[in-house]
Amino acid sequence: MGVEIAFRMTRLRAEAQRERLVSIQARRSSVRLTLGRALVALGLFVEGTGAGEHEYGSSVRA
Repeated sequence: MGVEIAFRMTRLRAEAQRERLVSIQARRSSVRLTLGRALVALGLFVEGTGAGEHEYGSSVRA
């Protein structure tokens, strides 16, 4: 009986550790996503669009 309890506790600890790692990774990607969006917004603000510049849907050039 003691071995079974020890096994269950070990398994629960492993599951909790995995969940902590997943939540840390999710937060990191969320921070990266936020920073990326902020950099894109800053770049668009700095560059702006000139009088003769137009943005088209396709980036294919002749």
